[in-house]
Amino acid sequence: MALNKKIIFLFLFFTSFQIQALDCRLVEKLSDAKLSQNNQFWNELGKISQESDEAVAALIKKHDPHFKFSKPETSQVKTFHIPKTFNISNKSTKALKLLNSNQQKNFEEFVNTVSGKNGIKGLYDKAGKWHLEKLKQYGGNSVRLDQGMRVLFKIENGAVEIMDIGKHIGH
Repeated sequence: MALNKKIIFLFLFFTSFQIQALDCRLVEKLSDAKLSQNNQFWNELGKISQESDEAVAALIKKHDPHFKFSKPETSQVKTFHIPKTFNISNKSTKALKLLNSNQQKNFEEFVNTVSGKNGIKGLYDKAGKWHLEKLKQYGGNSVRLDQGMRVLFKIENGAVEIMDIGKHIGH
């Protein structure tokens, strides 16, 4: 009977967190052998009125003093802004939204490098990374974000114009 109550409680407990999901470290700890056998822990967990990571972590810590949990800082999320010296086409702005996280990281590094003190010459410091090519047929230069994705850009009067971002550039 006690096992059935635990199963029902677990089902209700985890379905109640569909909107506010528990941190994966807490979920992992809930399946810990010591906690799964601790009836007092499960009774107290069922009485938590505040369904939050902190409340569950505090209860786990009460029953397992060695457990350490810290919520990641939301203020650490960095935002990226394209400098005012850059002009970016509407097509490229849309393409930016479709980049995966690695491509986005490389794009940000490209922008930071080109807008840095060395300008476009900064790309030559890591020439193997960027694969800088002049593409006369497109009227600009191209660098790779990864094996397939490239950025087509040109520099005029100190301003960088990003003309296109895509897989089709230079093929």
